[in-house]
Amino acid sequence: MLPCFFKHLTGFDCPGCGFQRSVLALFNGDFKMSITLYPAAVFILIFTFISLVNAFYPRKTFKTAETISLYLSVIIGAVSYLIKIINYTSEFTAA
Repeated sequence: MLPCFFKHLTGFDCPGCGFQRSVLALFNGDFKMSITLYPAAVFILIFTFISLVNAFYPRKTFKTAETISLYLSVIIGAVSYLIKIINYTSEFTAA
């Protein structure tokens, strides 16, 4: 796995930390572990697939699906990162 430069410098997880492990777990068939590691990974992969299909076969339905999957990826990624930061902060203040 590639190391996270942001985490190396700051000690905090970046918004993308866990993506590689999540995709690897997904490719190994462990959907539950993939969602646990990085919930937005599935939606990012769906967005990527739809974007590629839309690039070669442009259709309005593909563009709509592309937009929806992009918004879901961003929202789920942001919410999961906020939860991660809140959990880290609460562990830090409790210690």
